Amino acid sequence: MDLAEAKDKKDRINVSVTAAEIKEAYATVTISHILLATDKEVEGFMPEATAKKKADEVYAKLQAGEDWDKLVKDYSTDPRTKDDGGNLGEMRITGFRSQIPYGEAFINETLGLKVDEYSKPVKGTFGYHLIKMVARKEATGPDFEAEKKPLKAELIRYKFAENEGAYRQWLQARVAEAEVTILDPAMRAYQLKMTAEGAKDESKASENWQQAAKFYQKAVRLKKHRWNREMFLSAIDVFLHEKMFEDAIETARRGLKLMKSDLELQAGLGKALYLRAKGSDKKDGLAALKKAEGLAADDPQALEKIRQYYDELKLTKQAKVVAEKIMQLNLAAQAEQELMQKQMEEEQKKLEAEQGGAE
Repeated sequence: MDLAEAKDKKDRINVSVTAAEIKEAYATVTISHILLATDKEVEGFMPEATAKKKADEVYAKLQAGEDWDKLVKDYSTDPRTKDDGGNLGEMRITGFRSQIPYGEAFINETLGLKVDEYSKPVKGTFGYHLIKMVARKEATGPDFEAEKKPLKAELIRYKFAENEGAYRQWLQARVAEAEVTILDPAMRAYQLKMTAEGAKDESKASENWQQAAKFYQKAVRLKKHRWNREMFLSAIDVFLHEKMFEDAIETARRGLKLMKSDLELQAGLGKALYLRAKGSDKKDGLAALKKAEGLAADDPQALEKIRQYYDELKLTKQAKVVAEKIMQLNLAAQAEQELMQKQMEEEQKKLEAEQGGAE
């Protein structure tokens, strides 16, 4: 059933896709950039005034005909791209709008460029950018026409998944009316899990948890779900609730085969091993949790998730160490921000003094 266009209105969920959205889901841009960072999290960041001055300098050199790749190497503070011509790769415009982390001004400036054009300095989330349009694939021609229908279906599924509240309400109503048979085991398991979590009757909740576990046992083995991270995490949660530790461990390991650096899958593996507590399980579980902690690196939000795992397992010592690390990171970030603000103010005063002298 197409849930956006079902004949019976009660079977519909309010999801619509425009022609413009379909075009943006097909069209792509391939871009490069030069970043003059002002964000303290970026290596080589500098005060705002300095970054703006350097960005204007780079733009002037581009206008004078200097080589893009050389200027990237000489000026860019983006360590991931400076040795590759500033290459950010090819992106669908839909994903570019929703996922690129540099801010709306960066996005709008990029989409206004033609192939081989470069932008004036643009202030983005992390600093000043100069952007070059390397290639564009437009939403025209027979290839685009052939892709329209599957693209529309993909966008509907994406919006459907995003609208979780409406989806839950729709699903519960349809199931209650016995008008829907859910064939996909992952979707069926998720529906049962949601019902179990909201059930007031303990015996009914218990039955739903058990059924959810059975459907997840099938779902995690399906090839079509092999990249479905949220499904793996939800399955692990259900298996742990039901004390099905072997299933939780197998599911976490299955997910980690493809998503090797996923912090939450690694932590889920650690929790499942620790709770199973057979042989060396506790030691192996702690090692897995420690690996997840390493994946969190110096990210306070990610470390907070690890602290919660330790807390749930009553590993007070480990939770306390991580909490201390989070506090130290937050204090360091605050101190660095204050120092950066002071440097920026001093740089601004210096520039104002230079400009005043020139006048």
